[in-house]
Amino acid sequence: MDTPVKLLVVEDNLIIAANIALQLSELGYEVTRFLCGTAKRSSKFSSPIF
Repeated sequence: MDTPVKLLVVEDNLIIAANIALQLSELGYEVTRFLCGTAKRSSKFSSPIF
């Protein structure tokens, strides 16, 4: 049995983040969660989150 790829969606717009998560789920990916908001520095999200 194949394990689905787990993804974290980072988007500053809640509606777009939810839409992306829905589309990825329909394609067979497992969206663990999505983060919404803005960051003062892009480096906040540049490192992998495991």
